[in-house]
Amino acid sequence: MAEQVKHSLPSPLLVPTLFWCVGIGITAAFNPAPIWLILSGLVSILFGIIFRFKLPFLMLLIIIAGALRLSISINKPASQLEQILAQKESMTQPCSGEILKVLDADKDMYLVKLISVNKVKVNDKALMYYAHKFLPGDRFKAISLITTRKPDPVLDKTSYYFAHRNKRTPIMLKTIYNLELEQSAKKPNIERLRYHLLQKLDDKLGYAAPFGKALLLNDRTEDKDWIQQLIQGGLLHLIAISGLHVLFFYFIFVTLLNLFLSRRLSEIIFVILMLFYAGLCQWSAPVMRAIVMIVLYIMAKQLQRPVSPMQIICLSLLIITLFDPLQLFSIGLQLSYLCVITLLYLVPKRLTLRAGLSYWMRKLYRVRNTLIDTLLISTIVSIVMLPLTLFYFSRGSLNGIIGNLLGIPLVGIMLPMTFVLMVIPSNWIFFNWLMASFNLLHFIFQKWVIWTANLPFYVDTVILPFALLIVLYLIFTALTIRIKRGIKYRKLSYVLLIIAVPFLVYSQIPRTKPFTLTVFNVGLGDCTLVEYPRGQILMVDTGPKYFNSKTNTSKSWFGQRTNVWQKHNKINKIDLLVLTHLDIDHSGGLVDVFKNMQVRNLLISNHTSQSKEWKQLMQSGILKEARITILTDTLSFDFAGSRISILHPDKDYNNSDDNDNSIVLRLDYKDFSALLTGDITSEVELRLTEDIPQKLDTDFLKVPHHGSKYSSSIPFIRAVSPNQACISTSLHNRFHFPHQETMKRYISYGVEPQITGNGSVVVTIR
Repeated sequence: MAEQVKHSLPSPLLVPTLFWCVGIGITAAFNPAPIWLILSGLVSILFGIIFRFKLPFLMLLIIIAGALRLSISINKPASQLEQILAQKESMTQPCSGEILKVLDADKDMYLVKLISVNKVKVNDKALMYYAHKFLPGDRFKAISLITTRKPDPVLDKTSYYFAHRNKRTPIMLKTIYNLELEQSAKKPNIERLRYHLLQKLDDKLGYAAPFGKALLLNDRTEDKDWIQQLIQGGLLHLIAISGLHVLFFYFIFVTLLNLFLSRRLSEIIFVILMLFYAGLCQWSAPVMRAIVMIVLYIMAKQLQRPVSPMQIICLSLLIITLFDPLQLFSIGLQLSYLCVITLLYLVPKRLTLRAGLSYWMRKLYRVRNTLIDTLLISTIVSIVMLPLTLFYFSRGSLNGIIGNLLGIPLVGIMLPMTFVLMVIPSNWIFFNWLMASFNLLHFIFQKWVIWTANLPFYVDTVILPFALLIVLYLIFTALTIRIKRGIKYRKLSYVLLIIAVPFLVYSQIPRTKPFTLTVFNVGLGDCTLVEYPRGQILMVDTGPKYFNSKTNTSKSWFGQRTNVWQKHNKINKIDLLVLTHLDIDHSGGLVDVFKNMQVRNLLISNHTSQSKEWKQLMQSGILKEARITILTDTLSFDFAGSRISILHPDKDYNNSDDNDNSIVLRLDYKDFSALLTGDITSEVELRLTEDIPQKLDTDFLKVPHHGSKYSSSIPFIRAVSPNQACISTSLHNRFHFPHQETMKRYISYGVEPQITGNGSVVVTIR
């Protein structure tokens, strides 16, 4: 009877929480103005008074409240500095600021609080890129180019959560000079402490530092290959700070404190410590969810009020989304809550031991039951989480079902060891013994991860539509109700299955993408992508590579910038890659393109194939999977329902200059035509206008050589006569591209070129 009462505890917050989330979702989908939501709320209150606040009016008010909360969060009024930048776009002014966070030490990227601009006090947050090792709390003065952080219409068009999170920091500091460091901030700075703790882990753990920093402080900025192996092995959750970590700390700290203090005082101290720990983990959603749930559990226990787990889940979600409603769309929060609900409501009861067994048989059966329980829990959780990971990342793994058998106990041992190694001095007697033990366990864990990553239960490049995601979770919910609630709730399970039917039908309706030509904002360089309705992909050039003299390393634009975009758009292969020439601003991303995507065909000029750099690429073996075609003359061919014509260089062209040997490509699709010109100069332009002027007349022109004054001659512009032109360059660069003379020539012919520095340029044909 007691068991029945325990499971029948009410959850009165369940329905209000659902309606609150519906309201937040309405604003995410339609973004109504706050004034209309306020008026709707007032009208609802008026009708509620008339009809005595019956349940439908209360639920409607909760929906409006949720919608209004998100609307206020994402529609904050612009500051005075933002208003000025909206008119001027950028300005160079003396400014002062304080480092709030080190966002990425490798990229020298920092979050800054601006204190003053041109001696006028401000209070704005900004992103700053500067090749200097700052610490959180450092203050500085400098002369800087202050500009708006415009989201790229293509590269930054990702999830709703990331899009609006990025809008919270709309200002950027660039081209900084005359920088002077002032005193560090005197006030306590939790970010500075986090930075020092990360440095301490680097110093003490050596090659295992990336693992320790991820495990203890939620820092996963290093060792991307290792992270990929964890993903394939289905074990990334083991090093991601989650509710399991907080629960583990709860039992450790409360048990230790309870030796000297009362239980109530021990739990109060633990809550304070965990809030401090959440700050060290940069207030990540899973950590906050776990802390809020534990606090609510402690409060219920202190008040001696039994509360159902669902009630705690709902209340914690309400609290988190009340402070930051955008968190509802965070993949971390969604996975965290889904995992908790699965563990509470889908995992069956643990196996019990049979009576009458001997001592050793009981031990043996206990080990067997633990393995079965772990395997069963891992299987259920992995299957339930798989659709969500496929939807967001187009990949998922069930390898963790097996990997958790050894991974969970290993991480459970290494977590406290990492904490102890971080806090004790390295000259203590038992430090070396503990470090040796940690290294041994870390070695075993690495080998285990590599083995599980090679298991066959990993899927990649799987596209799961949103409608099908809804169908799967409606089915999961219906099955759970039937299994856990029995015949009494059979009708509700049927209702959920009926609701799933239209979503299932909608998910099966074939949809085709329009023809889309995108000239990416790569900075000073070139990369153009063409997506065809049937899924074929054409890429022309791969963007630049940047060299960091401080670290003596180089990174490509493609490798750094397109990872999220690829996953969001489910792009994993290129049917044809055309490399106009080997200048680093056009070919710098070639290696990363081949590493991250399947390239089926590669087209290069004969001039490129004779170069020393190309021969080195061929010897590296990175290009071996592509079919390589070397052009010796002009040609044209059909590709994915379009006509591609190579207009230059032809077999009679003889010039040693790399720019003038750029491949010039014309693309014809239906009634649309585009001309992509590489880095040719006016010499080649004159040759083309004399030999094939009829082939130059196109709708869209990718302007030659980033808008250089030595290209875009008047006869060439007249021959092309484009309706739309695009210049691929950053807004502020050492070559001062695009040149003013070039811009004037195009404007005089009635077309003002778009500059990719303002955002990637997109042409869509339906």
